Amino acid sequence: MRIKRLNGMFTVATQVDLAKIGKIAETGYKTIVCNRPDGEGADQPGFEEMSKIARDLGLRTVYIPIALTGATEKDHAAFARVIEDMPKPILAYCRSGTRSATLWSHWEQEASGYHRAEHRVETIAREPWRRMSA
Repeated sequence: MRIKRLNGMFTVATQVDLAKIGKIAETGYKTIVCNRPDGEGADQPGFEEMSKIARDLGLRTVYIPIALTGATEKDHAAFARVIEDMPKPILAYCRSGTRSATLWSHWEQEASGYHRAEHRVETIAREPWRRMSA
């Protein structure tokens, strides 16, 4: 299990190892979000199994399975509710962490009114050395 902290309230991880849920709780996480659909991989524990262990340790759990084809608007709305309402810090996981990080990125962009993205585009436009020559 690899963990990457994105900021003080949100971390993404690869598939959660059931034996490490205690360490996740000890580290101070309050909520675990599973973004991996049950049955996606033969080596993966189901959400209910992970959730029971986590709840026994005082963690909240949320299941927002994201298909490999990507998140729907309903998924994004559910994720936004988790970010806004659940105890923090939050650890979200899927197979590689990418789906969880993508959900976070989408939420962050919407929450900021897309200002950061626009700022980056404006900055790149002012830096002619970054433009590709025709």
